[in-house]
Amino acid sequence: ATTWVSDNKLVCSGGKTKLLIVTTTAMRLIQLVGRKLQINVCGDPVEESECEKVLGVLANNKLSWWHHLYGDKREPDKPKPGLIPQLAKRVGFLSRLANLVPEHRFKVLVSGIFYSKLLYCIQLFGNVWHKRIQGVENHKFRFSAFTKLDSKKLQVFQNKTLRLRTKTKLYENKPTSKLLEECNELSINQLSAYHTLLSVHRAVRTQKPHYIHQKLELNIPKENQMFLQRQHNTIKVPNSQRTLTRTGFCFRGSILWNKMPDNLRRMKNYLTFKSNIKNWIKKEIPDKAY
Repeated sequence: ATTWVSDNKLVCSGGKTKLLIVTTTAMRLIQLVGRKLQINVCGDPVEESECEKVLGVLANNKLSWWHHLYGDKREPDKPKPGLIPQLAKRVGFLSRLANLVPEHRFKVLVSGIFYSKLLYCIQLFGNVWHKRIQGVENHKFRFSAFTKLDSKKLQVFQNKTLRLRTKTKLYENKPTSKLLEECNELSINQLSAYHTLLSVHRAVRTQKPHYIHQKLELNIPKENQMFLQRQHNTIKVPNSQRTLTRTGFCFRGSILWNKMPDNLRRMKNYLTFKSNIKNWIKKEIPDKAY
């Protein structure tokens, strides 16, 4: 790699280069246990990292989202805060503003301070649980990159913001469904489905990014081809029994897309699809991960 960089008159820096060898925990125990791998970049040795930040997302070498959710404190001088600790601080900040800001402005603050952080890449790390939709029930999965417990922890923070908006006290024990209804919001489980489907629609209709579009190509009959009407505009679901694959974006997106009614799958306008899919998710996807 460094030879190619030098041949093309580019500058590489070993101090800014990171090495991340991504594999499952089982494969790491079999092939990499006790081994400390490193590469040489322009004369500087670069050792393998356990976790690195890529475009605002903490990716680790074990194919899980643990570091992205809970952070990495192995380097005290350069801590990498996770999503959950950051949301906790933001909710605490919003609780101080709740009684000082008018209701309509506080809603804008919640959107900018809380939801902007929560929703960033949720279609990537999030997951959807639904007993009635085969393929996303996940009750038999022995390993999931994003667990039900993770979803519940995020839901706790969302519930706090909903109570702040509705002026509801904790001792009132108002259920999550009621809070969501009063604020016209989607739960964490529903938000994962919502943004997954929006990204699928964008990839399918605009054919961008190309590498995602290739994996989510629509089933459209060619000329004179026999084709079942119910399979029109569906996506071929990746055939895999691997837990990590079945909890990934492409598998989850294909399953949810195929479960939508035909009129939603045919919509080409993004804004029209966005407004209609929200109502379908409220009816079909539960607000709790079960």
